[in-house]
Amino acid sequence: MRTSVLSFAFGVVALSGAHAADPGEVRRACGIMPASPLLSLAAPEMVQQVNVRFGRSVEIANAPPTIASTSPRFVWATETKAACGIAIGFFGSGEINEEWVNKCDCFYGRMMAYTNAVR
Repeated sequence: MRTSVLSFAFGVVALSGAHAADPGEVRRACGIMPASPLLSLAAPEMVQQVNVRFGRSVEIANAPPTIASTSPRFVWATETKAACGIAIGFFGSGEINEEWVNKCDCFYGRMMAYTNAVR
């Protein structure tokens, strides 16, 4: 019985995956983009803005409406959290990694677009 319930649950998750962002979608969404405006800020302000984006992504990823949503909001919140976290890690070693700052900002924009649409 347990196996059939798990199989059913997996099937439901697999069918609902049409809304999930796969790695190919993430690359298309933010792979080729102009430099983030964050990169033109002074380093302390850039770090602050990346930290704000990281914190907001954690809030949104953990919010019950996000978890229950069928939109890609959770995926983009998770992507934002990861990208901003990596950028923050580079800041910790004294480096500004433009690729991860760009991804952090782009993914944040995607997350907010879905967040604002669901409200």
